[in-house]
Amino acid sequence: MTRTEAVKEFFKKAVLPVAIAGLLYCIFKSACIRNGELDLLWLWILCGLPFGIHRMCVWIVRAATPWAAAPPCLF
Repeated sequence: MTRTEAVKEFFKKAVLPVAIAGLLYCIFKSACIRNGELDLLWLWILCGLPFGIHRMCVWIVRAATPWAAAPPCLF
């Protein structure tokens, strides 16, 4: 990996998500004000939605281990 590729990867993985989160904060801050106070839960949901939506579609597949065929624990 060259230095240019490393710098591009750093910006893609670190700087760009932070910039997008900051932009979303600026956009949704005025929409999340309830009774004169900032509703941090809704702001957290709205700003974090684009970062977690692709993880909601991931299937958890059990590995091929001897205990994989056993029924799940109900306790």
